[in-house]
Amino acid sequence: MDRLDLAKSSKFTRGEKCIFIHLILTFVLIILSIVIYFVHLCLINHPGNSYLNTRRSVAVREVFKEVTTPDYLPIGVLYLSTNPIRAVCNTILFREKWSIAPAHCVIIRSDPSLVQLLPKWGIKFRTSDLKIIVTKIRRSIAHPHFNRDDFSNNIGLLEHTVSVPIHQYISKYQYNIVLFNLIPKF
Repeated sequence: MDRLDLAKSSKFTRGEKCIFIHLILTFVLIILSIVIYFVHLCLINHPGNSYLNTRRSVAVREVFKEVTTPDYLPIGVLYLSTNPIRAVCNTILFREKWSIAPAHCVIIRSDPSLVQLLPKWGIKFRTSDLKIIVTKIRRSIAHPHFNRDDFSNNIGLLEHTVSVPIHQYISKYQYNIVLFNLIPKF
């Protein structure tokens, strides 16, 4: 038997067979993961709609006591209150009246062609008790060396009109670190 006969007898090349086996294994693993997920849902009791909650509570050890605080991140949504409402970017709460956002979002707010929409900009934050705090923006500051062409130095600040309590998001120990006081107060 020579090479010509071998090529005629096999319908698929070695690479095609390898890809086929990888596809079969991938689909088997996906189906197995789905089965494990449904078995988990049947065996574990999830009260109410708790299976939809993607946030966990984290135990933070403070001085001689343990406090459970949710690990909600202080992430807000920068939006434009038009009809329909347009979510523009995400922000991170930096101080009670300041948020950090990408400069390309901050600079949009001060665009001369959008001057009539200036009072319609706002930020929404979700607190640990699932309440929503809405605040308007007092002013926006983009990094002075922000470059629109290559997005270098793409960071900016937004000042709120309403204080958003940062202590709801992090423990007292972490709050002291955030305020640049690296030694916790006991």
